[in-house]
Amino acid sequence: MRQVGPDTYGACVASTKRRYFLVERYIPSISSSSVEKAARRLAETSDGSAHHLITLLVADEETCLSVFEAADAQAVETANQQAHFGLDRIIEIELFRASGRLAGGRPESSELEE
Repeated sequence: MRQVGPDTYGACVASTKRRYFLVERYIPSISSSSVEKAARRLAETSDGSAHHLITLLVADEETCLSVFEAADAQAVETANQQAHFGLDRIIEIELFRASGRLAGGRPESSELEE
């Protein structure tokens, strides 16, 4: 087994790793119909570099969250700008199912070995 060095790993991540991003929005008094329309715009404006997966509205907290699969945070920001859906923050996340990690985040040590 060969350990992949930092330079090699960095190059590999950019081209093959699935990355997920959470968009946070703090929007007072937004309606669910407005969020639904914005989510549709996100799906329609996708150019392939950022794929909108889901949007959640937490009305009592005046919070709206969206999850994207994308190459980088810039692609996510561009998709939101094109959809005219403002945002407060974009952060990279990991996704989990009941059975374990789906994808995203830092690799496990076994993922660094060939």
